[in-house]
Amino acid sequence: MILRLLGLVALLGLLVPSIAAAHSGAGTAVNYRTVPEGLVDASGEPLAGAEIAVHGGDDRIELRWNRPTEIMVLGYADEPYLRIGPDGAFENARSPSVESNRERFGTVVGRDSVDASATPEWRRISSDPVAVWHDHRAHWMSQGEPPARVAAEPDERHVVQTYSIPVLVDGEAASIPGQLDYIPPPSPWPLVAAILLLALIGAGVVLRAPTEVAVWVARAVAAAGVGAGGALLVADAIGAPSDGLTAGTTEGIPPFVQAGLWTALVAAVIVAWLRAARRGRAAESVVMLVGTLVLAGVAGLGRISYLDHAVIPGELSEGVSRALVVVCLASLPIPAAWAWRTIGSLRTYRDDGGEPPTPAIPSREAVQA
Repeated sequence: MILRLLGLVALLGLLVPSIAAAHSGAGTAVNYRTVPEGLVDASGEPLAGAEIAVHGGDDRIELRWNRPTEIMVLGYADEPYLRIGPDGAFENARSPSVESNRERFGTVVGRDSVDASATPEWRRISSDPVAVWHDHRAHWMSQGEPPARVAAEPDERHVVQTYSIPVLVDGEAASIPGQLDYIPPPSPWPLVAAILLLALIGAGVVLRAPTEVAVWVARAVAAAGVGAGGALLVADAIGAPSDGLTAGTTEGIPPFVQAGLWTALVAAVIVAWLRAARRGRAAESVVMLVGTLVLAGVAGLGRISYLDHAVIPGELSEGVSRALVVVCLASLPIPAAWAWRTIGSLRTYRDDGGEPPTPAIPSREAVQA
């Protein structure tokens, strides 16, 4: 029975690599934040109608157009790149910017059909007037070298650069100006110390405390790890943009599907856990361990960069996200220690030629009395 329960949870865990590998377009933890200043005309006067947001610190720009006219985002060669209007949002398949924006630090354009001077070949990316794209003008483009000012004073906040994304509003020149800020990262060591301390205390309790105390500590920690991991995974999926995604931001499973799959996986782990608890503590400990490794392990280890980066993607606040990562990582050793203790107890009885103790069943006379 233990092997069947383990196989059930492990089978569910096979979903994890495909979901975790899906690129949602939300970005990763960074120390930079892109701050757009709105839409302005050629003279610098503000223009109404544009809602501009940034996802992942400096990773994705979202532009929603709320006017009956049309706005066109120009690419790096001033070619038509994106067109947004009442009929929806479109991407020019001939634009070199499409290929370059597939990767954070750009790519070499190799398709013969790419030509900045060619007649645009528009393909719809949304029926709504919204587009989400990566823009090299709005982030630091050196992969290995930080800005000189940041390298000299890494503990200070800096304006790294200003930028301007050219657009056409109903055929007239305009732009989306903004700046890129560097935000000093927090020290990870207090959080690392908290993870180690909680893990050591919890493991010590489940290994040394009386059984009735240890089992409830193990259950509480496993539940906290599964819950924290599920919350991180679902929140990150929900926070990712899902409409108007350009080429390079649409790989993998759509964000809303990811959120549903993570929720289903949490529910499946809970069901398997409850069923295993009816079979005894050894069976329960195995499912607790596997469930914690699948959810808390994937969420915590995959987001360990949250501990030492200033800007964190997703719907949750940075403080809450870091706290959930701490819970995920601290929870991992404790179900393992409890599984070691319970399965080790079974092994001890078998090595002695006996059977593990079972609850006494009262006789009929005792029940009648």
